[in-house]
Amino acid sequence: LLPFVIGIVGYIAFHIFEASKFCFEPTIPPRLFSNRTSFAAFIVTFLHGMLTYWVVYFLPVYFQGVLLSSPTRSGVQLLPTAIVLFPFAIIAGLYTTKTAATWSFMRTFGGIWGVSIPAAVFNNKFNTLIHKISDTATRGRLTSGAAYQHASGEFIASFPPELQSAVTDTYVGSLKMVWQVSIAFAILGFMISLMEKEVKLRETLETDYTLKERKNAKSKDTRAD
Repeated sequence: LLPFVIGIVGYIAFHIFEASKFCFEPTIPPRLFSNRTSFAAFIVTFLHGMLTYWVVYFLPVYFQGVLLSSPTRSGVQLLPTAIVLFPFAIIAGLYTTKTAATWSFMRTFGGIWGVSIPAAVFNNKFNTLIHKISDTATRGRLTSGAAYQHASGEFIASFPPELQSAVTDTYVGSLKMVWQVSIAFAILGFMISLMEKEVKLRETLETDYTLKERKNAKSKDTRAD
């Protein structure tokens, strides 16, 4: 809980500094959030980045800790998700480099929370369910955040069948809570997206460069006359 509190306080302090006169080139200018559509889009970008990392980090725990897949098999099982996620992430990255660094920052910042929040949920839930495991030595190996790193078919298969069932059930209950919390964030993102207003994009591009070209063309025609 303490790291989350420190993170939230630090995030608030960051925005206070960004809005102050001491920050000459803010990463997230406050003016970007003055518009309802921009505000909603940034929050949705943050949540999308968070949930992307959420899935990528905890699906392998399910594959290896519950289905008892090998690391290689787990990678193959994750492949359909990666095929959908990462090409679009690359396209979005190329696009945001041409628009604003704020989008990239919000997505990356969301990814940080997309690892820390589910990890905290998973570890806390695992500690509350660990009483299902009767063996004291096994409980000691899986407490204090160690359950994530031990989520492998090889590790769980090393126990007797009765103990395997208890360990697997504990993983199932912990992951269930992780996915339930992720659904709550996904619903939040959907609700916030309804705040966005449709903005019709311009179909023509007018720049100073184009104006200069027109002036140069007129001057050449004048000289020719």
